[in-house]
Amino acid sequence: QEIVTTLDLTAQETFEDITGGEGNKKIQVRPFNLRQLHDVRLLDPEHINTLVAVEGMVTRTSSLIPDLRQATYRCSICGAVKDVAVDRG
Repeated sequence: QEIVTTLDLTAQETFEDITGGEGNKKIQVRPFNLRQLHDVRLLDPEHINTLVAVEGMVTRTSSLIPDLRQATYRCSICGAVKDVAVDRG
């Protein structure tokens, strides 16, 4: 949930930087329809630093926080790039 919030905030900030705050639109990011689905048990080190779609059944959860320190977002329309430091995983 926090990752989606970070994606939304970064996209919104980038949009406002590009447009100068005009337009007053709310931007949301929802990754979907990734080309390849991976079985959770078959993830390898090659998948580190990549966005992957996984399929499987959740049987147990924990409070593990990912080790994400910096995220880079690129607008698919204009090509603008924004680097964001992530302070909570």
